[in-house]
Amino acid sequence: MNKYGLLGGRIDYSLSPTIHQVINRQFDVSASYQIYDDSRSPELIMADIKRRNISGFNVTIPYKQLIIPHLDCLTRRAAKMDSVNTVTRINGRYVGDNTDSSGFAAMLKRNNLSLKNKKVLVLGAGGAANAVVDWAIQSDANMVLIYNRTRLRTNQLMIRAKSTYQFDNIMSVFDYHGLVVDVVVNATPLGAAQYRDEAAFNPTVIDASTYVDLVYRPRCTVAMRAAKDVGMKVIGGLDMLVYQAVESASIWHGFSYECADVEEIICNVRELVYN
Repeated sequence: MNKYGLLGGRIDYSLSPTIHQVINRQFDVSASYQIYDDSRSPELIMADIKRRNISGFNVTIPYKQLIIPHLDCLTRRAAKMDSVNTVTRINGRYVGDNTDSSGFAAMLKRNNLSLKNKKVLVLGAGGAANAVVDWAIQSDANMVLIYNRTRLRTNQLMIRAKSTYQFDNIMSVFDYHGLVVDVVVNATPLGAAQYRDEAAFNPTVIDASTYVDLVYRPRCTVAMRAAKDVGMKVIGGLDMLVYQAVESASIWHGFSYECADVEEIICNVRELVYN
């Protein structure tokens, strides 16, 4: 049986094993999927993965960018985003890919949200934020603002976006108080299980109509509740997690799928996790 899994740090809360069990059952795939919760250097991790003959793995915080120098090559979209969330062993070589942007796009479509001509505030500047910015630019967003504590990572993201897409309407903000935007996207882990009591942002000091939180556990974060209280439309991150997982699995296992297949998986996962 081929071995797959999720590489990250402090990720015992992850729903990925559950989701991939549902995917494997639906598409009649025989494969294992487990969590690789590892705090070692990416170099040591990759050496261990090769030794254990892992066929493929997803990547999450903090390794989406740190793992890149230790892979054999990247797909074009992973290179564009400077971020990897899916790794596949092909003829003994480990190839990095990224299904986050397409997963984010599918989630927005499922929730009837377009970023075209919108002003978007992205919270964070890591791997997930790169995927959000990628799709915002592809969607013809009017303006992208980045709010992040680390200026170096923010600047790197902006430089990449400008050079890759020739998109100049992107800038950093270090205080979002008083901003008027259409959509706020949380691409940080704040609010997730290990940061459950921390709010990604304060919706009472900003004028926005929609809040998208890529966190999926808990179902409703502190920031999501606060955003609902001020009348914002709120979208949680489970749909994106499922969409990117299905695409990753299709890369690994070679099956094709329809929208109806993903809808069934989302419903099954919601029933398992939230009911």
